[in-house]
Order: sequence, then C-alpha cells, then structure tokens
Amino acid sequence: MGDLLDNKAKAKKASSDSTPALLRKLDEEEPKTKKGDEIDLSVLDITGKKVSKELLVKIVEARCEEIFDMAKEKVGKAGFKMAMPAGIVLTGGTSLLRDLPKFTQGVFGVAARVGYPSGLTGMIEEISDPSFACVQGLIKYALEEEGDSESIKVKSGGNLKDKIVEWFKSLMP
Repeated sequence: MGDLLDNKAKAKKASSDSTPALLRKLDEEEPKTKKGDEIDLSVLDITGKKVSKELLVKIVEARCEEIFDMAKEKVGKAGFKMAMPAGIVLTGGTSLLRDLPKFTQGVFGVAARVGYPSGLTGMIEEISDPSFACVQGLIKYALEEEGDSESIKVKSGGNLKDKIVEWFKSLMP
C-alpha cells in the first residue's frame, strides 16, 4: 500500500511507511466525498496540515489508473491479454481500498476480486488479510516445490520453516 502514495509522501517529506495509514484513513471515511471534507495528515507525521479528501481521492485514482495502465500494457506485450478468463486477483494492502475491484474491472475489462490467503493453520489472524497473500502464496509454493520443509536450508543456517515462523512471530505485537 505504501507504493501507491509514495510520490505524494516524498513530496510532503513523509515516510512512505506511513502512507498505508493514510490510505486506511481515507478508506474508512464516508464513501461520498463532500466539498470541503479534509483529512488530517498527522498519520504522515505532518502536524497541523490537512488536505482535501477530494484531492487525495483524485491522487489515489490517478495513481491506480497509471499503475493498471502499465500493467495492462505489459500483460498485452507478454501475450496474456486473452488468457485471463478467470479475471484478476488483487493482493496487497492496497487491494482493500473500497471499489478497487470495480475500478480494476473497468481498466482491464475482466472480472476482478480481492485475494485472501488460505490454507494456513495456527495463529494466523494477524496475517490473514490480502497484505500477506503474496508472501504466504510464495511460501506455500516453495514448500510444495521443495517437498519436505526440513530439507530446505537457508544460508544463515536452520531450515526455511523455522525462519518463516520466526519472521511471522516478529510481526505480532
């Protein structure tokens, strides 16, 4: 989600790490933007500054359109334009933005939905939203490809499964 407003964050001298908080705040607000609505930029560590919600929505829409247009062009060049009968699955924190699947469908002309991680067990509540779908899919794929997870070693020693468990534990408060 941080990539979506990275340019705007840099322009405002804010950390791109804080842009997901701004996008969540924008998405939590009422869907209808009224003239004069403002959003406090304190989530970007910019105190005393407010920005028009209408302006922020326009920035997010323009950035999404720019990213999706580039993706559409690359998909077409790779020869996969006609190979999307199942549609597009959106992952990552930005995929949680209201109406993004509908917006995606408008750009690509195929069905779009938000992808959530599946097939994991244990204490996964903290990592069960689309922000973690890609990494979980890659981990599952690696484990399936390599077979026995005990045989997968990482350079620093230990097995991959233990490293992954430790990484997920580090994300929990």
